[in-house]
Amino acid sequence: MLYSHSLDNKYYKTDSFAKLFLSVVFIALLSILAGYNILFETTDSLAYKEFYDSIDAENPLGLSTFEFGFQILAYCGKMVFHLSYYHWITCLIFISLSLKFFVFSKFKNSILILIIYTFILFPYYECLVVRASLAQAIVFFALVFFHKSTLKYVILICFASLFHISMILFILPIILKRITSKNLSLKQAGAIFFLFLIGKSLIVLILLNLEKFAPYYYENPSYFNIWGLPRVAIILSCWYYILRKSENKTNIFLSNLLILFTLFSFSIFEFSMMSIRVLDLVLPLYFILLFDKFKKRNINLVFVYIFLLGFELFFTRIIDGPQFVLKLIK
Repeated sequence: MLYSHSLDNKYYKTDSFAKLFLSVVFIALLSILAGYNILFETTDSLAYKEFYDSIDAENPLGLSTFEFGFQILAYCGKMVFHLSYYHWITCLIFISLSLKFFVFSKFKNSILILIIYTFILFPYYECLVVRASLAQAIVFFALVFFHKSTLKYVILICFASLFHISMILFILPIILKRITSKNLSLKQAGAIFFLFLIGKSLIVLILLNLEKFAPYYYENPSYFNIWGLPRVAIILSCWYYILRKSENKTNIFLSNLLILFTLFSFSIFEFSMMSIRVLDLVLPLYFILLFDKFKKRNINLVFVYIFLLGFELFFTRIIDGPQFVLKLIK
């Protein structure tokens, strides 16, 4: 019996090591694909490269307005470790994916979540918005501690905001902790949306007095135009019919988080870039929650909502469908 038990432990360790090795290889391959722009090159990646190349002894933080944490990472990459831009950005993507995949592994149907993320969200996050993606990965890691340690959660959110300031919005669940502990009703969601609309006037006053951000967020209404509406409609519909009926504590929190951010994004619709960025923060939660509802009684509806948002993201963000349609119309 002891010999048999020893063999079981040996095979378990071997199997665990094999899974870890394959995971690392898979994440490394994805990181190289995104870091070296093998799939496609974007204006964001060009801006990151220009910023990285501008770092030298006279300009240790580079010539950019990126967040301080991102500037420090770039300085360490170039001046301390002497990495090329492509090596440096690949390392950041590897860290981002590792954190995300670790968090996803904690959820039900984690393999399906990883597949969906790889084929639908990875081409957008890691290939296009590396800075936001890294910050988002830290936020997802922070969500693990939301019910365990408020202090750890807040520290991680503040740390994430050093790489992308929009992540500070994840402090909101701490402020609204009582609201996020139970499934939100339709009336509560409506009331919150109304409060967001009122708060928007305050945001206008703040941004109009910050010349650095006002043109970027407020004077570019074409960035988040009518093409952003389908995504909001899909998420709101999915929440109403499926996600607001969550049962366990974690899913209730994530479902409320998803609807709060979607309503906030919709309430500041004319802020263009800010609105779409807020909505981008919680897109993975949509798929995580849907796969938790992957049961026989609603499997067809779950597939419909996965397809709808997947197609919308592919059409608008990956192949730039709106621009193609506008060219056809003209």
